[in-house]
Amino acid sequence: MANVTLQSFNVFLTERLTAAAVDIYGFVEKTIIDYQEEVYQTKLENQRLQRLLDLVYKPEIRLHRADSRQIDLPTPTQEVCAQEQQIQKECIPSEANKEPIIRPIKEELTELSTRCQTANCTYIRRGDSP
Repeated sequence: MANVTLQSFNVFLTERLTAAAVDIYGFVEKTIIDYQEEVYQTKLENQRLQRLLDLVYKPEIRLHRADSRQIDLPTPTQEVCAQEQQIQKECIPSEANKEPIIRPIKEELTELSTRCQTANCTYIRRGDSP
């Protein structure tokens, strides 16, 4: 009788430990998947912020050309509008992905656009000859 009770206790204990191990494995697996998603989102955010920093720390040099035989370059307004559209795509979240909106950068670009519209300037990248 003691042997039967011991075997049934052993079976019960094995079943409970197996169930607990399965639960623990499920929680660990879910946690790892969550961390991998967080790492991926952080990587995307870092890339987006790096592009914004590059716009700030590696600006284009604007030179005013007095020569009437200018090469047909995009107007400053067109370039600023293209940059604004790119930043809006990166900074303003879609309905599915609600991330914080970065408004100060948009305001700075609007100010930059206004300045470029008032000053008739042409964009030349650093290292290009005028």
